[in-house]
Amino acid sequence: LISHLSSLISHLSSLISPPPMTHTITFAKSGLSIEYDPVAHKLLSILDLADDAGLKLKRGCRTGYCGVCQIKLISGNVAPVYGDIPVPPNSGSILSCSYKPLSDIVVEV
Repeated sequence: LISHLSSLISHLSSLISPPPMTHTITFAKSGLSIEYDPVAHKLLSILDLADDAGLKLKRGCRTGYCGVCQIKLISGNVAPVYGDIPVPPNSGSILSCSYKPLSDIVVEV
């Protein structure tokens, strides 16, 4: 009975506080991969995380309007860090200063 209760408590605990899920950002050309934690990094963009990892990407205004930080999204899903962001001029591209991953992603950098 004690073993059954212990198992039940463990199962219920996992439902209440699921393990944190991280996403991998892979920079295809450089071969660098970094982890994105949606809780700890919720206000950080792909550009911010690349900077922290020592990868220097093109940058301009850092607000999503100049388009200098545009990079090709090869795979995965992203969302704006803050509200509405202008759509980059090239389909399949994202603004690294304004987007964060929603899944594992691969970008062409």
